[in-house]
Amino acid sequence: YYVVVNTVFVKLLNKIFFFFLTDTPKVAFSFGSGVSGNLGPFDVETIVVFRKEFINIGNAYSPITGVFTAPLRGVYFFRVNVFGFKSTSWIAGDLFKNQENIFNLSDYPEEGRNEYASNGVSLLLEKGDLVYVKLIVGRQIFDNIDNHCTFNGFLLFPM
Repeated sequence: YYVVVNTVFVKLLNKIFFFFLTDTPKVAFSFGSGVSGNLGPFDVETIVVFRKEFINIGNAYSPITGVFTAPLRGVYFFRVNVFGFKSTSWIAGDLFKNQENIFNLSDYPEEGRNEYASNGVSLLLEKGDLVYVKLIVGRQIFDNIDNHCTFNGFLLFPM
C-alpha cells in the first residue's frame, strides 16, 4: 500500500514539476491607477490608464493605453477595484472585453464617507482580444499613494 501511494505521489510531483518547466506562457499583471486625487467625472467614456506597475509578466498590459491584449487563447482572470473619497458623484468602472461590457462597478458614497467597489471575472479570450476598464460618463474614482484603485489579471491556463 505504501509503495503504491508513494508511486502515485511521485508521479503527481513529476507532472507538477514538468508543468512549471514547460514553455507554458506566463501572463500576469497588477497595476494601480497612479492617480493622486480624483479622476473624472468626464463628458465622454474614458479608458482608465493604470500606470503604477506592481508586476507585468509577459507585458500584455500597456500602461500607455490602459489596454490588456491577450497574447494567446486561454482562460484569464481579471479583478478591478475602485474607490471614492467623500465623492460628490458616483464612483464607477466598467470592465470591457473588446467592445462588450462585461461588468459594471458603481457605488454612491454617502456624504462624508469613502466607498469601494470591486469585482472579478474569468474570461475565455482569443489571441488579440482586448480587456480594459472604462470610466463611464459622469462617474469618477479617487486614488493616492495608498493604491485604492487597481486592475489585475492573469492567465489561468492556455486553451
